[in-house]
Amino acid sequence: MAVIALSRGKVAIVDDIDYDWLMAGPKWTCDSKNYAVRHVYENGRRVMEKMHRVILRAPPEQDVDHRDTDTLNNHRSNLRLATMELNGANRNKQRLHAGKPTKSVFKGVWFDAKRSKWRATIRVKGHLRQIGRFLSEIEAAKAYDQAAIAAWGKYARPNFTGATRACLAAQSWPEAASTAACHPKSRL
Repeated sequence: MAVIALSRGKVAIVDDIDYDWLMAGPKWTCDSKNYAVRHVYENGRRVMEKMHRVILRAPPEQDVDHRDTDTLNNHRSNLRLATMELNGANRNKQRLHAGKPTKSVFKGVWFDAKRSKWRATIRVKGHLRQIGRFLSEIEAAKAYDQAAIAAWGKYARPNFTGATRACLAAQSWPEAASTAACHPKSRL
């Protein structure tokens, strides 16, 4: 493991085999979206390079996904080529919607106040799919997880990890929520 110092007090982590050739060019910095970037000249034009794309030599039509969602962890084992949709599937839950905090702590779940139920939805290939309405926020989150795994496989970022799933299966939600290992916010 090698560490590359960036601007704004940040560091990027790379494999030892990549360190020397990454450091041979212009200095790396951290951009406003927390990516390691540098500026180089191509055909007389100044262009920005992102470290994760340089490491995988990603073609312009493909995205590079960080498996753990840490944009400064640029180990080869943490990077994989992806489509824009698959890269988005691996995103963490967004905490704000239209500038306001979301009602649910789970990805793909929102409260339908008209029907007083929790609703699970998923966007696949540009189409918003209604998964269903549920009495419980947890059941809606589980339904989202199933749909996400079916749609995106290993690229899916479900609400519950294996340990949390097992914990919820073994206990009812009120008891599970009181233990740190089962708490949904510990995953987000």
